[in-house]
Amino acid sequence: MQSIKVFGNPASPYTQKLIAYLRYKNIKYNVTWGDVKTNLELPATLTTFLSGHIVQGHVDNTSVVTNIVENDNNLWTYHFKNTDTRFIVDKGSITINGISLTVVNPNKDEFSVAVINETYQRTNLKYLKIGSIVNIEYDILAKYMERMINDK
Repeated sequence: MQSIKVFGNPASPYTQKLIAYLRYKNIKYNVTWGDVKTNLELPATLTTFLSGHIVQGHVDNTSVVTNIVENDNNLWTYHFKNTDTRFIVDKGSITINGISLTVVNPNKDEFSVAVINETYQRTNLKYLKIGSIVNIEYDILAKYMERMINDK
């Protein structure tokens, strides 16, 4: 039996639904499971001030870590294989394993994200290694724009 480590109440219906969804999306992309540390955040409400990336918590694709560089100033740069160039733009948003980040220097083969120390310490990014498979979510506004353009 494969396992997922989830922080929170494992008996709650929300947690059970999350685990089933994560297994479905990752098995679909041929990811094998071991101990997976997952980032969870509370959703925005109708009264929440929006001041950042707009994502929904879905998995659109997966990618592979191609390089990790620890810079001198408590910054890390993570490089990923670019699996879908349609939604990845420089200084645009992307979600890696549930963490909303800003894209840096994308090209047809790869993109990178800069990670500050606070994000590194509070998320599962510190557990990634070269070759790790990660879940990707693209910016919802980019997906809507593509849909509007293609539906004309």
